Amino acid sequence: TAMNIHQTHEALPDFCRVQSCAVLKKYLAAALDLHHQVQQARRHVRGPGLIFEQEMFDKVLQEVEHLVVAITERAGYLGATVQGTIQVPPKDIQRWPYLLGIAGDKQHIIDTWEALASFARSVRDGRAQIATLNDPVTEDLFIEVVEEVDQQLCLVEAQLAHR
Repeated sequence: TAMNIHQTHEALPDFCRVQSCAVLKKYLAAALDLHHQVQQARRHVRGPGLIFEQEMFDKVLQEVEHLVVAITERAGYLGATVQGTIQVPPKDIQRWPYLLGIAGDKQHIIDTWEALASFARSVRDGRAQIATLNDPVTEDLFIEVVEEVDQQLCLVEAQLAHR
């Protein structure tokens, strides 16, 4: 996710905007990766719980997509131009590596659960980075992202409990 910073009327100092955008860039790539992992899981579920599991994955996908948009918009407000690719995922963000070749539906749900939990942990770290920059709006966004991911974790955990 390449990013250029443009002049804006945002009240934050340029240094703060540049640093906030760098953090947002990392978490945008992680959110895009999470979105693709959930899509992978959704495509591969089978069996008697197919409809319910696909509905669960659809809800998670919708919320993760909302997070991608929110992160992208905040970066834009700060003056960034964001390209939504993950050609080189950030190395300093904790990510759950989605296992390819998973055979069982339950394992797809477990991996989605682990990916969501890993993303939530890393966003908490990102919030701590943003807190040092005195950018309260971006910090609030990170809090919102964690709250939303926690809700999706509950949804996935409920699905696991029914298996």
